[in-house]
Amino acid sequence: MRWGEGPEQVRLSPEILDFWSHYRTLPQNGGRGPHLTDYLDSPPYHLQPRVAIADVTSPTEMRVRLYGSGLVELTGRDVVGNSNFEHHSPAIRALSGRYAWDAACRPCGYVTARAVTSKGGGIYQTQIITLPLNLKGEGRCLVNFMASPMLDMTTPQAANSALFHSIAHLMWIDLGAGTPDAPPSLAN
Repeated sequence: MRWGEGPEQVRLSPEILDFWSHYRTLPQNGGRGPHLTDYLDSPPYHLQPRVAIADVTSPTEMRVRLYGSGLVELTGRDVVGNSNFEHHSPAIRALSGRYAWDAACRPCGYVTARAVTSKGGGIYQTQIITLPLNLKGEGRCLVNFMASPMLDMTTPQAANSALFHSIAHLMWIDLGAGTPDAPPSLAN
């Protein structure tokens, strides 16, 4: 599903819609997304604590550039400078990398539902919107916003387990360059 193709079928968090609205107010640079500096000059205060920004080098290489204080509070980890994939369970690393690479190269955005481990070991369900930021020809970058997580009553995980455990595709977001025909899978 793509934004505008029946979003009533996907119930998006009001925070995801807020973040999308803010992103769309920034200069879009011909569908390539706002420049990183434009984004950093005007982050919405109430949303910024749950933002992460990552540099995307390949489907298997991403480095965390910024990790908001709300994410640090939730997870108990500050992962700036680390590989983004260190924080995904092995089962979803490749899938997460394909999503990021598709979005960064096209460029387009996407919304996923994910399971995340808190610093207390609880598993939370949340939605994440991922959108490209333009680095003026100096690489690829994505901004992620995590909606307020909702507690899932599953068994707490070990404190050193991965932060992200699952990814479920909700929709692609077309910024003008189109979107992939389908979500990535481990098979392709």
